[in-house]
Amino acid sequence: MQATTIDATELHHGDAWLYSCDPHFYGSDEFATTYQKVVVCPKRQPHSWVDCPFAHIGEKAKRRDLRFFSYTPELCQEAKRNLACPRGDACGKSHHVYESWLHPQLFRTRMCAAGTRCMRPVCFFAHTQQQLRQPSKPQRPPAGGQLIAAAAAAASAPAGGAAVTSTSAAAS
Repeated sequence: MQATTIDATELHHGDAWLYSCDPHFYGSDEFATTYQKVVVCPKRQPHSWVDCPFAHIGEKAKRRDLRFFSYTPELCQEAKRNLACPRGDACGKSHHVYESWLHPQLFRTRMCAAGTRCMRPVCFFAHTQQQLRQPSKPQRPPAGGQLIAAAAAAASAPAGGAAVTSTSAAAS
C-alpha cells in the first residue's frame, strides 16, 4: 500500500465525474475497458492499489487511455521480454497484462476456469454466460470541444448515476 496524490496533468477533461458516480459502474464492462487503471486515483490516504480500480502514480498496471492511444491487446515483443519499449506510448501493442486483458477486444471474451468460484481480486475473464461478451473496438473520443461539453454535461447531471447512464447509452 502506498499513498498517492492527484496529478492534475494526468486527468483527462471530463474524467472527474468518475469519482462520484454510482459505485456499481466500477464493476461494469464499460468502466473496465475504458477507465480502469487509466484515470488517476483521487484518494490521498494509503490504500490497496490491487483493490482500487484507478491508476496510481508509479503503478506498473497503469494503462494508456484507449480513447487517445491506439494499441491492440497483443503484447509487444519488448514487453514479453520484460524490457522497456523504445516506441513508448506510440507502440501499437500492449505493454503489460492490464493493457492486454482490459482491452475491449479481450476483456471477458473467455470463460474463467474457476467460474463463480473465482477468488482472484482482479479477474479478466467471464464468470457466467451473462458476463461473456463479444470483442469490441475501443471508443474514440468526440472531437475537440465536444469532449469538454460532454464532460461538463456529465458533471452537472443529477446525483445517483444519471451521468453514467447517459454516458453508457451513448457508448452503446
